[in-house]
Amino acid sequence: MSSDVTLNDLAERINSSWQRTTQSALETARLCAEARDQLVEEELEVLKSKLDFSRPTFTKLVKIGAKSELYEEQVSVVLPPHFSIVYQIASMNDEQRELAIDQGIIMPGMSRSELREWVASQSGTPTAAQLIWDNSVGAHHVGFRNSSAMTIMAHAKTHDPITRSPTRCQSAVAGTAVVVIT
Repeated sequence: MSSDVTLNDLAERINSSWQRTTQSALETARLCAEARDQLVEEELEVLKSKLDFSRPTFTKLVKIGAKSELYEEQVSVVLPPHFSIVYQIASMNDEQRELAIDQGIIMPGMSRSELREWVASQSGTPTAAQLIWDNSVGAHHVGFRNSSAMTIMAHAKTHDPITRSPTRCQSAVAGTAVVVIT
């Protein structure tokens, strides 16, 4: 390494560049929110068609841009440089967001799954596949949480009383089923 560049200097320059990514995403989000507020629907649709990102991304950026708390210095410096994670943070209520910041959950290097796990732990919702044995129906239930729905899969085996061979039940309660609750 060059004598005029120390590891600390290099780390500071890299971190500064990384933080500009976050600031750039916040600025883009602010501009999208302003456009949504200032344009009539027809103009907004034309604008969306001219952007380099999808309409759903525009909608997410608008939500980020509408959250003035995210622009406060003590918050913006801990945001990760990924708009999809910042969108999840923007979707949190103020109390959750403040607690996540206080607990060091929200930080530049965080992942979306870490945030999802933390949010779920606060609500008591299962996050990773969980296996539960339900003695009442003799079924294994596996549930997982994602951002749009709770998916529960049930699988049970019964035995045919005549042949004693395993059979799969067809009912939603004791059989192979996928139930999506939105």
